[in-house]
Amino acid sequence: MRFALIMGVLFISFTSLFSQQNTVDAKGRKQGSWIKYYPNGKTPEFKGTFIDGKPTGLFYYYAPDGGVTMVADHNVITGRSAVYFYHENKQVKCFGVYRDMKKDSVWTYYSNTGIISKRETYKNDVLEGTVYSYFVNNMKKGAPSRVVEETPYVKGQRNGVEKEYFLGGSLKREATYKNDKLNGPYKNYTIEGTLESEAYYFNNKLHGMTTYHLGPKREYSYYVYGDKMTLENYKKWLEKCKANKLPTNLPNTH
Repeated sequence: MRFALIMGVLFISFTSLFSQQNTVDAKGRKQGSWIKYYPNGKTPEFKGTFIDGKPTGLFYYYAPDGGVTMVADHNVITGRSAVYFYHENKQVKCFGVYRDMKKDSVWTYYSNTGIISKRETYKNDVLEGTVYSYFVNNMKKGAPSRVVEETPYVKGQRNGVEKEYFLGGSLKREATYKNDKLNGPYKNYTIEGTLESEAYYFNNKLHGMTTYHLGPKREYSYYVYGDKMTLENYKKWLEKCKANKLPTNLPNTH
């Protein structure tokens, strides 16, 4: 009799505890502990706690095989959420901060061997500032990071001079962007630091004269808004622009 009573109490307690999960209040807001499962009904998709429909505290997100893909720490008062994403081998994939569910901080990315691969800054879910990409191959964990590319962003678009580097640190490439398109000089360098080629772009298209530096020799190619031309036709186009007072959209005439 006593055993049956104890079992009955335990059953009621368990039922009460289970019923407190995945609850919604009279206003339709999620409250308390929540667990969402994948269609198999066994593997959780996420676990966490809600207050008035807002996530608070630690949330765990899982892959269909049960591995952790993301851990988020939500502050319901400030709207700040610190988030970690993970590779399949449990190494951190990236870390950053959301504010009111929008990216708003420096986000750092890593390879599955723990080597930093990229850093980028967001303001109100939009890229702002310089994005740094780093060498990953043949790099050892804990060794100083080496920048392979740096790209300036303004309000989510590439604006300014993007630079690419050789592993040793010397400049490999410079490309000028305006409003997320190649606009301006484009230069390539050898690993020794000498200029290899220089071109000019207008709205993502080669435009004007491209120069190839082959030791003491020079070779040239000519473009008009992406169309390659002979030197003779290129000169005719320049003369036509001049005669009709049309803009060439070049930094200078050749």
